[in-house]
Amino acid sequence: MPAESNTPPGSDDLQFDSAVDAGGASAPVGMACTNCGKTIQGHYFQANGRTVCSSCKMILEQTAASLESAGVDTGQMARAALFGLGGAIAGAVVYYAWVVITKTEWALVAIAVAWIVGKAVRAGSQNRGGPPYQILAVALTYLALGLAYVPLIPGGLGGGIVSVVTLAFSAPIRNALGSGAFGIINVIIIAVGLQYAWKMNAVSAPVITGPYRVGASA
Repeated sequence: MPAESNTPPGSDDLQFDSAVDAGGASAPVGMACTNCGKTIQGHYFQANGRTVCSSCKMILEQTAASLESAGVDTGQMARAALFGLGGAIAGAVVYYAWVVITKTEWALVAIAVAWIVGKAVRAGSQNRGGPPYQILAVALTYLALGLAYVPLIPGGLGGGIVSVVTLAFSAPIRNALGSGAFGIINVIIIAVGLQYAWKMNAVSAPVITGPYRVGASA
């Protein structure tokens, strides 16, 4: 932890062991915590820009930690998988349409597909987040990007569901290995999309700064 600082609330420098001045954006005496409503005594914290008391700051940290380590809820995971699959199909259609119309592959489109899938998984999990949902989002994003290639493979859509899914998971790799330098670009595009889907489903831990003295000014 860094030593005492004059860093104002909202700064990226986080420290919790010593009180600092609020840099002119101080909490006036008698201000209530935006989380529990109790009057703040002595010191306060900023959590995502909101003024909170010491007790609520600890609760926010404990809640984020518990979500990170908690087991998977079967119902939430099933719903997230269902929503995510729908997002993967929609994303595959978007990516396929882009490739066919423009004859190019663009990283921003892969990110758009990842956003669709990641958003769907996040909605299905009821904004839970965490490693299991991140893995699900990454797998479905890869599936979506792979599905976009399947119609471009001769007879790709002629098999059953198992055949199509198998082709979808192998198509990006086959395309990368058989395209030389362009294949490397495809790998980068896929990696960018997968990373984005992973980040979208991380646990939303609050950004906390402080403590700051009540009524302190620069």
